[in-house]
Amino acid sequence: CRNERAIVALRTQEVDPPLLLVAVAAILVGSIRLHALGGVAVRSLGPQRTACDAPVVRGQELGWFEHGSTIIVIAPRGVQLCAPLRQGTVLRMGEPLLTV
Repeated sequence: CRNERAIVALRTQEVDPPLLLVAVAAILVGSIRLHALGGVAVRSLGPQRTACDAPVVRGQELGWFEHGSTIIVIAPRGVQLCAPLRQGTVLRMGEPLLTV
């Protein structure tokens, strides 16, 4: 039982610096699996960096949690939440989140 974190930097043509996604799998939640890493569980004993240059398209699934958890999105200036999203709104996979 341990907390797992994975920070994914998404580079796009529209936004610089990249968007950051922080996947947080808390204790007893399970593990994080990312398609770009072949679906292998993200497990570490400390900070490590894995180089990855996997192309993705808008709306594509990046990975999953084995039992669910949280994604924190850190976006640079100029990026806005899509209307009508507000704090506390439930968002489902495939629904738009941000706009430039």
